[in-house]
Amino acid sequence: EDATAMVIQTRDGVVKIAVDDNEIRIKNDAVSLIVTGSSVTGVAPGGFDLNGFTIDASGAASSPVSLTAPSVIANSKELAGHDHAINSGSSAPGPTGVNN
Repeated sequence: EDATAMVIQTRDGVVKIAVDDNEIRIKNDAVSLIVTGSSVTGVAPGGFDLNGFTIDASGAASSPVSLTAPSVIANSKELAGHDHAINSGSSAPGPTGVNN
């Protein structure tokens, strides 16, 4: 994979940085990061931390601040504008209003 790249690496090749015309590859044992002109992908078996936003080894994400998104689907349910039971004694769903 490094035939056309400039490579900086340790003597045993475990840690390396490879730069070619299409991407930058950074590897350290089982951890890898690939940067292209349009994306960043990686593998971090011990987890990943970016400014406090963490993704653990299982893929679970955690943020130290609130997340904002125009649309969120959780467990196949669109969260924006979804209905709840109007009161605890009712099983009929209905709008509960903003932030209720």
